[in-house]
Amino acid sequence: MTKEEVIGRMKKNLSLSRIDHIMRVVDTAQQLAERYGVDPERAEWAALLHDFYKWQDKDAYAAALETSGLSLDKETAASQELSHGWMAAEFMQSTLGIEDEEIYYAIATHTTGRSGMSLLEKVIYLADRVEPGRTHPGCEQLRSLAFRDLDRAVYIAMNQTLEYLLKNHAYIHPRTIEARNDLWRNITERKERIEG
Repeated sequence: MTKEEVIGRMKKNLSLSRIDHIMRVVDTAQQLAERYGVDPERAEWAALLHDFYKWQDKDAYAAALETSGLSLDKETAASQELSHGWMAAEFMQSTLGIEDEEIYYAIATHTTGRSGMSLLEKVIYLADRVEPGRTHPGCEQLRSLAFRDLDRAVYIAMNQTLEYLLKNHAYIHPRTIEARNDLWRNITERKERIEG
């Protein structure tokens, strides 16, 4: 299946605004990939597929998740926000036949991150947060930092997410805490002061 065919399939289940977001993430991911020496082709596939299962029809999504055979923890399975990346990663392997563990995890954990994130995973996580359509508080500063210090930008993005989730009394997945703390260690081991 070509990228154009993937986009055609997305048009059946996703809103136009979601597809526009995906294409902006593709562009941003390719820019970040070039900046940090990540294979742009792999970044393009990961960005293109990251929201493939952000379906508008929640009942159809729930049915697809139930029949997917994915083994997810209870909180991830109960939330489209947490599970759609895993569904897309599974689609990449089972339907597209792309066997690439790094792309798999870049897609699967793009909402939570995880400890030991690869450069590609960080690029996709951050591209989703700073693509030009994003306007959340602190986005402009984060967008600028993204092209100067990848670890620090992902760390700050995760802190922003944690603040948002805490403020809204929402579930915080342990992967996000583990990822944030792993980045904190990476930065502090460089003997740098963390600000922002």
